[in-house]
Amino acid sequence: MLELSSTSVGQPCPECGEFCSKLHSYYSRNIRDLPWAIYVIRINWKVRKFYCENESCFRKVFCERLGETVAPYARRTKRLSQCLNKIGFALGGNMGSKLAIFLGMPVSSSTMLRIIYSIKEDQEITTPRVLGIDDWAFRKGKTYGTILVDLEKRKPIDLLPNREMETVKKWLEDHPGIEIISRDRASCYSQAAKLGAPQAIQVADRWHLLKNLGDALKRMLDKHNAELRLAAKDIAQASRQEKNEVVQQQELKMLEPEKTNEPQEKTVPLSKFELNFLEVKRLRNEGHSIRSIHRQTGLHRQTIKKYMKYEKYPGIAVSASKPSLALPFEAYLRKRWGEGQTNHKALWREIKEKGFMGSSQSVYRLVCKYPKDPSVKKLPPPLVIRTWSAQRVSLLLSKPFEDQDKETQDYLRALYKRCPEANRASQLARKFKEMTDKLRKKRLDTWIAKALESDIPALKNFAKGLQQDYDAVKAAVSLKWSNGQVEGQVNRLKNIKRQMYGRASFDLLRKRVILDSS
Repeated sequence: MLELSSTSVGQPCPECGEFCSKLHSYYSRNIRDLPWAIYVIRINWKVRKFYCENESCFRKVFCERLGETVAPYARRTKRLSQCLNKIGFALGGNMGSKLAIFLGMPVSSSTMLRIIYSIKEDQEITTPRVLGIDDWAFRKGKTYGTILVDLEKRKPIDLLPNREMETVKKWLEDHPGIEIISRDRASCYSQAAKLGAPQAIQVADRWHLLKNLGDALKRMLDKHNAELRLAAKDIAQASRQEKNEVVQQQELKMLEPEKTNEPQEKTVPLSKFELNFLEVKRLRNEGHSIRSIHRQTGLHRQTIKKYMKYEKYPGIAVSASKPSLALPFEAYLRKRWGEGQTNHKALWREIKEKGFMGSSQSVYRLVCKYPKDPSVKKLPPPLVIRTWSAQRVSLLLSKPFEDQDKETQDYLRALYKRCPEANRASQLARKFKEMTDKLRKKRLDTWIAKALESDIPALKNFAKGLQQDYDAVKAAVSLKWSNGQVEGQVNRLKNIKRQMYGRASFDLLRKRVILDSS
């Protein structure tokens, strides 16, 4: 506690300004100041009251003023109030109060909020030349507001309580002179800008354009989930085969080659299908009809007709199988197989207790290639299949192929081989991204025409959407402005809103977003 008093002879009257020295009385005024080290400072100021000696002044008695240090009627010095303002805008009520108490400036959370509310805003908002508009969520999926950002000064200038077209339109009409409006592709903002600021150039945000393209690619890939899984299986099998070849080469180097004078030829027994093929060709050469061959061999007539078209046995077409559902449990199955448990139903019952939802046949198809001879300790290497979701692949399709890693390139080659539609979509997506990155507006019309001519419904719909918002899209690939700065301000707004646990009013949120940035 500090005891202070003024040493001046008199004080000027705050109304008329005449210097007065006739003393009326004293009173004590308690004022808090910035802490000194770890100590809270309280000032007990002995304040004097004076008579105003100007007979024409309506104020007869006045208190002496404390200059620029303390405002009239204030209980804190101005420098303490400034520190509390900064803490309040940065942290809000509860957290700001806790930090202020720790720093030796004790205030309650309610007082901290009153300090924020006491800060006055500028009555007039300077109309920006380049305006960014975007929405933000009070509660995601329920209620939304609108943030307005001056893109040249890189700071928010206003918040609106909703994202209705009429609200945004009225704001634009009240602030004429905007030349460029950068926005997302929401129809409410495009209509509001068209009606409220018809002179302004509308610019569609490039990030949202690429986001819409990614959504279109994902919708296309959602219809090709089988191809996504089979492509992943293809590269997994190729990787396992490469590892097997490396191991075999290493084992061959360790073995000494055996010298033999006569080469030994391995004879592989013919399957029943190959024998049937040879029998059909023999009977046909002897002049038998299809009906006669059918009676003698018992084969179906369509099978006989197919065999007659070939000179050599064509082999059996093996359909591509899906990855086994038991793959997540393969490590456990290998362990139990090595311990001697080779009954697939027993293994199925064990992993079923661990959460496996498939059938026993899924387990059998996975372990049927494992060696059943207990003397053979080496199992075939596991088939590790990486999951490639439609969401992830949709992002890869728009990236340059040469900039991606080898595994991704191998997967995309396998996918393009199984799904040519994905290859065509990828070529269009990469051209569109190059056009938006390098601002090549002359290629927009050609790209839209190619997308409409393609056989990909998702990209057709995307191109039709570009035609409906053609002027804004054209400006997006011509001008440097975008909503990147606005998205950053929305992220900052979300952090401030979450600090207040959703219990703050719109006015408090608006003050913390706008005044703190200024």
